[in-house]
Amino acid sequence: MPKHIRLRKTCRHTLAEAVDALRSFLALVTSDKKVKKLSPSLAKLKKLNDEGLLDSYIVLAVPDKEIARDHAAYLDQNRDKCAGMWSNMF
Repeated sequence: MPKHIRLRKTCRHTLAEAVDALRSFLALVTSDKKVKKLSPSLAKLKKLNDEGLLDSYIVLAVPDKEIARDHAAYLDQNRDKCAGMWSNMF
């Protein structure tokens, strides 16, 4: 388990966990020789990850209620990155 994911007394899904899970999944899919072409949604996730914007996408575009709790702190530290994610999306 990555260092940035800490065990807690109460379980809460975090941005760090979501990013780690999607990156692990993308690594698995892209390394699979049987996969000839990614679906459009996976290709977009891969592009966001390659551009360092996957975490911004998760926290701004598809947060669940637990990840939304990370929004304010993330935005304070990554405002420029978030703006780049939106310009990349549209």
